[in-house]
Amino acid sequence: MLISSQLISCEASRDSQIQKDSHFSHQVLQMTTLVVEIIAVAIAFAPLFYQVGKDALKSVKKEASYSKNLKQNYEALQWELNFLLDFKSGIERTIRRRRENYGEIYNRWSIHVHEVEEKAKSCLEKYEHIRKCYAVRRSKLSRKMVSLYMKVIELKGEGNDLARLLGGIPDLRLPPCNELQQSNRGWILLLKIIISTASAIVGAILVMRALSKN
Repeated sequence: MLISSQLISCEASRDSQIQKDSHFSHQVLQMTTLVVEIIAVAIAFAPLFYQVGKDALKSVKKEASYSKNLKQNYEALQWELNFLLDFKSGIERTIRRRRENYGEIYNRWSIHVHEVEEKAKSCLEKYEHIRKCYAVRRSKLSRKMVSLYMKVIELKGEGNDLARLLGGIPDLRLPPCNELQQSNRGWILLLKIIISTASAIVGAILVMRALSKN
């Protein structure tokens, strides 16, 4: 009887161990299946994840560029706005003096100029404060300046079309010189020096060739 009970106990213990092993194997199989499914999903969506990451990186770089170029965009917008406003005054003076029948066209254009002027001046006034802030705010202001700059350029093009209808604006006064214009004047002076030097060299070569032929 004792041996029989020991055998029964051993068999029960063995069955219990088999059940445990079977349960563990089942868990391992489930985990393996889950890992395989996760890997399959990751592979399937890898191009999408790559594109999302690429777009996110591109966006970050673009925002960083806006922040970095805040001063440059500020100066460009300020200069172009000053030019546009003076251009507008020149057209207005010409229409009044010549009494041309373009008042309606000018008024529509002038209204758009005034709207952009208000937005641009509001944007420019924020520069001194925002330029000392963190990158996100600088980037936002810089991006807005670029948008307004493009609108100013568009209005300047429309103004040129109106000026052609009027036969030109002979008494157009340029806006006061600012930092951007000063830097441009430096480049213009350098360009003039280069052109003058090149002309002198070409002239000397032509003279030497003429003398050698004689």
